[in-house]
Amino acid sequence: MTLAATDLGRPGTGAFRYGGVLLAVGQLLVVAGVVGLARAGIAGTGWLAKLGLPAAGVGCLLICVAQLVMQFSVDVGEVIIGTGTPLTGLGMIVAGAGVLRAGRWRGWRRFVPLACGLYVFVVLYPAEALTGAVSYPAIAGWYACWLLLGVALLDTEADWVTLPAMPGTGDG
Repeated sequence: MTLAATDLGRPGTGAFRYGGVLLAVGQLLVVAGVVGLARAGIAGTGWLAKLGLPAAGVGCLLICVAQLVMQFSVDVGEVIIGTGTPLTGLGMIVAGAGVLRAGRWRGWRRFVPLACGLYVFVVLYPAEALTGAVSYPAIAGWYACWLLLGVALLDTEADWVTLPAMPGTGDG
């Protein structure tokens, strides 16, 4: 059985099944990135972190579930992914604002969580609107943003301000 790129979007094909499983596994890694961001406290302790990170995490889990559900019902999977994707994007925009406000990361790292969220609305949705179909290159780009988040989390010592924010400064 060959996996043709044109079969990725065709339910019932081997490429669709394997692609869905790979996307689900990849999405679990994205969930790990959101959890890592939360555990590291980089988004601060304020409402931006408390609202954005759980929203992004739930959205990511919904996308993972959607990839698996699509193997049985594309319509139901699309509804779930249609909820999870914007929830993830909005959650990461809010959490990204928390990262900027908390000031615990410097340099390029501080913008990565915000980029993960903005990408949904600035690149992913417009690419799908222009093509009228799922844009696999745009999805790959979104996963590249998440890969950068993973790299940033692995090397936090380089540009991470370890001093806690001053009380009353509204760190997110």
